[in-house]
Amino acid sequence: TNQYPADIINMSLGARNRLPSKTLQSVNDVTKRLYDQGVILIAASGNKGLNNRIYAPASSPWVFGVGSVTSAYRRSSFSNYALTGPTVDFMAPGGEASECGFSGILSTFPDDNYSCFAGTSMASPFVAGVVALLLSQNPNLGPEEVKAKLVSSAWFDSTFMTREAFGAGIVCADRALGATSLCGR
Repeated sequence: TNQYPADIINMSLGARNRLPSKTLQSVNDVTKRLYDQGVILIAASGNKGLNNRIYAPASSPWVFGVGSVTSAYRRSSFSNYALTGPTVDFMAPGGEASECGFSGILSTFPDDNYSCFAGTSMASPFVAGVVALLLSQNPNLGPEEVKAKLVSSAWFDSTFMTREAFGAGIVCADRALGATSLCGR
């Protein structure tokens, strides 16, 4: 037994190939067990630009699947989503390969350096960070309550977003934490 269990687990990873049903069931079983214990699980949707699936573990119903948006709030060209079946729950800043050097996502790099990256693996930790801030305001929130807060505070513009490609919309830290602004607007 871990006396310091995790409240939030970010998984900037995904299984690229279709998993055998037995393996996928194992992923779902483990994520459900953690979810039932109150752990909030967040995972990257994948970076192949697919519109027919998101990668496991983001595809698990017990995990918040996160896709990537550009600095212009458009879906990043590489960000996986699904027109049918499990799709992303949320979107967050993940950049675009062409934005690096302009407005990509800076990340730590070996030897005390920073480098620019783009991907859903950059977007999912953004959501994990917002979840951590929500739990700092109210540590008693469970996964359902956190998801409800993120859904109700996400920015969704039906003029260019679809639920399949954007889920509930773009996670806005400001509104999620109680501000009147929505993604800085």
